[in-house]
Amino acid sequence: MQQQKQKGLVAPQLYRQMDLIHMAMPELETHLELALAENPLLELEEPEETAELELEDGDADDGDEDMDWEELLLDGLDGWSARGSSQQSDRTEPVAVAQVGLHGRLSAQIGEALIDSRTALVCEEIVGNIDDEGFLDASVNEIREGVDLRLATAQGDQPCSAEEIETALRVVQDFDPPGVGARDRRESLLIQLWRRGEEYTLAYLVVHCHFARVLNGRWSEIAKDLAVAEELVRGVVDQLAKLNPRPASSYAGDAAPTVVPDLSVRIVDGQYRVFLNDGRLPRLRISESYREVAQSGRLDSDSRGFIRERLGAAQWMVQALEQRRQTILRVMEFIVERQRDFLEKGAKHLRPMTLADVAEATEMHQSTVSRATHDKYVDTPRGVLPLRYFFSSSLGTVEGGEISSTAVQARIRALLNSEQPDNPMSDSKIAATLKADGVRVARRTVAKYRDRMGILPARLRRSP
Repeated sequence: MQQQKQKGLVAPQLYRQMDLIHMAMPELETHLELALAENPLLELEEPEETAELELEDGDADDGDEDMDWEELLLDGLDGWSARGSSQQSDRTEPVAVAQVGLHGRLSAQIGEALIDSRTALVCEEIVGNIDDEGFLDASVNEIREGVDLRLATAQGDQPCSAEEIETALRVVQDFDPPGVGARDRRESLLIQLWRRGEEYTLAYLVVHCHFARVLNGRWSEIAKDLAVAEELVRGVVDQLAKLNPRPASSYAGDAAPTVVPDLSVRIVDGQYRVFLNDGRLPRLRISESYREVAQSGRLDSDSRGFIRERLGAAQWMVQALEQRRQTILRVMEFIVERQRDFLEKGAKHLRPMTLADVAEATEMHQSTVSRATHDKYVDTPRGVLPLRYFFSSSLGTVEGGEISSTAVQARIRALLNSEQPDNPMSDSKIAATLKADGVRVARRTVAKYRDRMGILPARLRRSP
C-alpha cells in the first residue's frame, strides 16, 4: 500500500503529514517548538526519559466519534512520546557544504516536478543550455539534437518533437528563480508577471505588446495606443523596474551554505547503515499535568471538549513524526543500496536514478519521495551531500546500457585534471575519449558539462 493511503488519515491530516515530511530539520525544529507553545497537552521530555512508541497500523487518529477520549487520556497515554534519534543521541552540529550553483538547483527542481521520465530528460537538456544569467542559450533544433542523442540507444523511442521541447520549457520556466529559462529579457519579465498571477494586468499587456517602446521611454505612445492615462503607464514602468532583468543574478557569489545534516551513513560491521540525526528536535509527550487535572474529576463540558480537541492534535503529532522518520529512513536506505558503488568508489560510479525509481522500490507515491528528499542533506563517507545529488538523468553507453550524467561529469573532470598544461584536451577530444571508454556523449554535451563545472575551454586553459 502506498504510504499516503494510511488507514484513518483524512485529507487535512494527510496534507499536514506531507508538510512535515517536506520540512528540513531546522524548519521542523521551529515547527515543533510552535506546536509545544500552542498545545498545552504536549510537553518537552528530556532525551534520557524518552520511551519508544511502537505504532500499529490502526493507531492513526481517524476521528471516530465512539472513541472513549477520557479513558484514553487517563489510562492509555503513559508511554506516549516521540521516538529517539535512531541510535544516534549526539546533537549533529551545522557543517558547510559545497555551494550548489544555478544548474544544480534547477536540476534538483526537475526531480521535484511531477513529470514523466522523457519530459525530465528534455528538461535536463534545456537546463544544460541555460547561461549564468538564467537565459536559454540554444535554439529548439539544438535542444532537439541533444535530446535525440540521449535517446539514440533506447529501443522504440521516437525523436523529440518541437512540441515536447515547448512543454518541457514551460516546466523549467515555472522553476525558481522566477524568469529563468526565458529566451530574452522581455520573456523573462512576462514569466515573472505570470508567476505573480498578473498575466491579465496592464503591466503584462505593456511588456507583451510595447516592450521596445518601454526600453525607449516612449510612454505617451504606449498610453495613446492603449487608450489609458500616461500616469498609468509610468506606474507600470515603476512596477517593472522592481522585477529582475537578469533572473539568475541572485545566484552569483553565494557563500557555501551551512546546514545540519538530516541523515548520516556509517559503516557498521562492514555494512552501510542509515541514521536519522534528529537529536536536535524537541522530544514530545502528553502532558502529565493535564493528565492529573483530568483525573481530578473537576472538568466541565467545555473543558472536556477542549481536552478532546487538543488530545487528538497531540496524538496525531506524535504519530506523524514517527511516520516522517520512517519515510525518510526508507528512502535513504534505498538510495544507499542503489548507490553503494558511489559510496565505495566515488562520483564516477554514481548510477542513474529518478524519483520514480525510488517511489517504485519503496512503494510510495512519487510526490512523497519528492518531499522526503527536498532540501535535506546526508553526511556520508564521501562528504555532506544534498539528497538530490544522488538523482540524475542518464546517458547511453556504446553497449546499450546507461550511465549517470553526474558520473560523466566526474569522468570529464578526471580527464582534465590529468591533461598536459601545454596541450589541453578539446571538447571533441574529450567526447572521443569517453566514447572509446564506452560512453556515448556529444561534443556539445561535453562543453555544457564543462561549463557547468566552471572549467574554461581548451584555448584558455593552455599554458604559455
